[in-house]
Amino acid sequence: MAIESADGKQGDKFRLESNSTALQGATDENSFFNYPNPFPPGDNWSSGEGTRFSIPLGASGELKIVTLLGELVWEMKIDSRNLAATAIFWDGNNGAGQLVLNGVYVAILKTNAGKMLTTKVAVLKR
Repeated sequence: MAIESADGKQGDKFRLESNSTALQGATDENSFFNYPNPFPPGDNWSSGEGTRFSIPLGASGELKIVTLLGELVWEMKIDSRNLAATAIFWDGNNGAGQLVLNGVYVAILKTNAGKMLTTKVAVLKR
């Protein structure tokens, strides 16, 4: 089945993307997630590699990826004053720049306001 885009291009494969949005009535707990999930590691978002974490508006603190045993895999400081968007990209590499293994990890967002939000992250290599 062919699909036609708004600019008249036809095909059966299109990548859908949109700007980050905030839902009215959204809470911090339901606005922290990643997409896609599961995801293949890599730094080429346009070809479907990596994942983006939706960060609650105005959140500052740190984002950590840990194993199910609590071992630190990757971390990033977040300062909402310096964010161009409310999404953080992770390519599936650990802090040493090596690809992580297939599996389930936990993302933990600790905000400077004292909240701790978590979501599960699945890495699935192609």
